[in-house]
Amino acid sequence: MIKNIPNKFTQEGLRSYLERTHLGAFDFLYLPIDFETLCNFGYAFINMKDLAQVKSFHKKFNGSRWNCQFNTKKVCEITYARI
Repeated sequence: MIKNIPNKFTQEGLRSYLERTHLGAFDFLYLPIDFETLCNFGYAFINMKDLAQVKSFHKKFNGSRWNCQFNTKKVCEITYARI
């Protein structure tokens, strides 16, 4: 699970952002959107293809600031999803 996503990210924008460093590393990405405001809820679910990619992804993104076109001070947090 990816937390603290800037609210203006779209599914395609987030996928593109993550694929800059992890192209082909995941096979599922779901970013829930509020259809009234057209903003996301600040979290997404992702499924990595293998454990090595999980470690690499966590090291790259967990605790880092979002380096994107949105003016945000949010810090990315990677956690296991609880179902």
